Amino acid sequence: MAPPEDDGTGQPLDALLRRSIALMEGTPHSHPGIRELKADRQSLVYNHHQELVAASETVGKMRAGLDALHTPRDALRAQLAAIDDARPAVAADGVPWADVRPIVDLPATLERLAATDPDKARATYAEHEATLRAWQDAGVVGADTLRAECEAALAQ
Repeated sequence: MAPPEDDGTGQPLDALLRRSIALMEGTPHSHPGIRELKADRQSLVYNHHQELVAASETVGKMRAGLDALHTPRDALRAQLAAIDDARPAVAADGVPWADVRPIVDLPATLERLAATDPDKARATYAEHEATLRAWQDAGVVGADTLRAECEAALAQ
């Protein structure tokens, strides 16, 4: 039996077959719009890959920096523990802060007094000079600097 020439759609079967074969031969990649979309997708994948690589490198650098801080942090923690252990002994043997503060603040006090009443500034320094000298003789750290700042304030 011979194939029918008409499939009922009004188109000859031969033309319909040729059209179907032509559509099947053309892959989805041959359509220009699909090719552009595929290229855009590949570009986005590449860009995001580059961003992920950069982010991974940044995280690696941050980890290296944190690892470098690990040793100093442990040393600082040990020093703070030693200070905390020594606190009761220092508090029992030390001078109360209320007695120390006026001498530590003396350079600023002398600067204010020297601007308004130089004689009172000299008298205030003479009142605390013995303590400063005793601190220097005892080797208190910063006593030399404190005394030099007081003398500089009086010289103004």
